[in-house]
Amino acid sequence: MRQNDLYVNAFDRRPRGKGIFFYWTVLALVFLAAALASYALTPAAHSSVVAQALRNKAFLGQFKFILGLQPAWMMLAIWVKNMIVALLLLTIGGYLGGLVSYLVIVFNAVVLGVLVKTLHASGATFRFVLAGLLPHGIIELSAIFLAGALAIWAVQRQLRFSRRLTGGLRWVAPLLLVAAAIETFVTPLVMAHFR
Repeated sequence: MRQNDLYVNAFDRRPRGKGIFFYWTVLALVFLAAALASYALTPAAHSSVVAQALRNKAFLGQFKFILGLQPAWMMLAIWVKNMIVALLLLTIGGYLGGLVSYLVIVFNAVVLGVLVKTLHASGATFRFVLAGLLPHGIIELSAIFLAGALAIWAVQRQLRFSRRLTGGLRWVAPLLLVAAAIETFVTPLVMAHFR
């Protein structure tokens, strides 16, 4: 397989197993199921604790500094943060049947479910919450699912690590950069419209 052909055919089922699109779809469905379950199972009492963490920006951890950056630097910091997740998935996400990919996806889905429940419980409308998630989230999550799907697909086909990493980054990195730009410059405007 030539380097240029790597990952081009998302429906490639040769020599065995499923195609990239299959794994992307499975990861997306797992994310959706985990996020909905997290939302449904988060009690209102827990929401108040999370709301306090949101006010303190504790959920950002070591990335709290992002909030004080100029927009261009903020965009770059968001991109780097998401690229760390993508690199994790591309390097080890395909082993053990994709266990790491599924764990990363489920963890992020649970966090999102709790966040949405907390915002909704504190009085935010679903339109406002969706306005804060959808503009950049569709591209960002699609890229993360793609990184996990590429890793699982490539490991099954025993592709060399360097080919898996460079081929995956060629597709994932630009998508995450677009998502970071939208999150920085577009999402706040959309949220303000629905406030």
